[in-house]
Amino acid sequence: RRWSVSPRGRLVLRWAGVAGLAVAGLTFTEATVFPGYAAALPCLATAAVIVAGDTGSRDPLSALVRARPTQWLGNVSYSVYLVHWPLIVFVPYLLGSVLSWPVKVAVLGVTLVLAHLSKRYVEDATRHVPVLVRSPRRALSAALAGMLVIGLGVGASLAQVDHQEGQLALAIAHGAPRPCFGAAAMAR
Repeated sequence: RRWSVSPRGRLVLRWAGVAGLAVAGLTFTEATVFPGYAAALPCLATAAVIVAGDTGSRDPLSALVRARPTQWLGNVSYSVYLVHWPLIVFVPYLLGSVLSWPVKVAVLGVTLVLAHLSKRYVEDATRHVPVLVRSPRRALSAALAGMLVIGLGVGASLAQVDHQEGQLALAIAHGAPRPCFGAAAMAR
């Protein structure tokens, strides 16, 4: 409502934004420095689509935007954002190879399923807990307690790794054979 953009201007903004997103999606590669100046294109394109808002029923994109799958994807988009990166990082590591197209499609499917489950059983479930809704102080306390538990878990994991590294260094210092890890494993 704050933006006084004409209907034609909104239509131009939406199509320019979609074009910018398409260009970014089709041309950005692993070599694209990101984040960096290249991040401006998808960010500004997304802003253009948002500012454009509803462009009316004569815009062919309106049917796509109003479609149930598109609405569902918008609804779970934050969960997709949270879930996708760990899968993209760990699946190639677990499989020990670069992902083929069928595996990439499977990762996308798993991402969407996990995002749906996260949205429904974590986000929505906690957003409507009466005790938290009635008291912002309790909601903040619950969030801080959750962060504390996660922080303690991460801290304990790091302490365990440090302990194991110390034990290994001590064993090597006392004559145990040095195990080959990482790039050193490729020598000879």
